Amino acid sequence: MSVLQKAAQVIEELGSVDGPMRLGAVAEAVSLPKSSTHRLLTELAELGLVTRCADGQYAIGTRLLRWGQLANRHVGLRAVALPIMTGLRDRMHESVLLTVREGTNRVAIASVDSGQLLRPVMPLGTRSPLGRGASGIVLLAYSDEWVYGEVQQQLTEEERRTLLTPRQLRTIRQRGWAASDSSMESGLSAVSAAVLDEQGGIIAAVTLAGARARMPKDRLQTFVHPTVEAAREIAAAVRGNAIAAEESL
Repeated sequence: MSVLQKAAQVIEELGSVDGPMRLGAVAEAVSLPKSSTHRLLTELAELGLVTRCADGQYAIGTRLLRWGQLANRHVGLRAVALPIMTGLRDRMHESVLLTVREGTNRVAIASVDSGQLLRPVMPLGTRSPLGRGASGIVLLAYSDEWVYGEVQQQLTEEERRTLLTPRQLRTIRQRGWAASDSSMESGLSAVSAAVLDEQGGIIAAVTLAGARARMPKDRLQTFVHPTVEAAREIAAAVRGNAIAAEESL
């Protein structure tokens, strides 16, 4: 059994009980020596995945709670977004992608492919740097200033020359959408719109993407309006789900 598997076993055991556990109880539950269990728990505590209580017992860490919130948010977001994304795909006959920001990257969490031969391919879970591609630009435009600095450091010198300036990103944020042409893959164009919460913070970016021949610059507005409307519909659906969840408590 690998160290990662052992760590997962320890976390599962701590999460299955109502309160903190003694070192001996954890060691017995996962069939490990006390010394090995202690080292593992110490490392997990340093990472915030386990909490060492004042009495020396162990419990689930706050970082895991945060991860759980992120997972629930993404799963719930996908559920409400997919029907709207499918409607956008059927109306515009191009692929639709939903991405979220994680650190200095964008991550694909949902997609609806078109039937076109030339279309974007981004497997779920794919991570790409912010600032590149329509969705990367939108997500960066709504990020804090420190994120921009981190992105700059991670890009090559050539990539930094094509990175939009903070002033240009403010314009993107004011209008709520961005477009790209062959920035991620040659011959492909995209329009991405921000999915916003009630405070104006970004939840995700919904993107319509396809071949440049079908999405030329001179027809940009044809694709912008439906994408922005889909983003607003997703935002409204997310708010509706949140209200329903609160009422059910």
